[in-house]
Amino acid sequence: MLNDIFNNIAKCRYCDRSFCFDVAENKSNRRDLASSITATCKHCGSSHSSMTSNSVLAGYEVNLMFVYGMRCIGIGKSAAQTFCALMNLPPPPVNLKHCIRQFLMHWKPLHHVQWLTALMKLSLQTKTIST
Repeated sequence: MLNDIFNNIAKCRYCDRSFCFDVAENKSNRRDLASSITATCKHCGSSHSSMTSNSVLAGYEVNLMFVYGMRCIGIGKSAAQTFCALMNLPPPPVNLKHCIRQFLMHWKPLHHVQWLTALMKLSLQTKTIST
């Protein structure tokens, strides 16, 4: 499916041809739920790889968000493994405790700042400040 979508919208920047790409996952570069996707031109052989998730200080965003989501709904490691198997996803992050720790260290302060910013905007709009 990804191959069809990619071939319908992309053109090789080196040989200027359309409908010429093979798109595949590089399983050896998979990092838990984040995968490496490579597009290779059939005509000139040029290729480009990219990860399916943004890289953050603690690893990959998709892994941190997955662990956070599982924690929010009260699901542990074995249920996360079952979920990934049923959804035909790669296995969940192996070291869940590390992901949770990294998530809390890097995302919670940002989330707190976003809440404070929203509260300040609301206070300015309503012209009330409460503590």
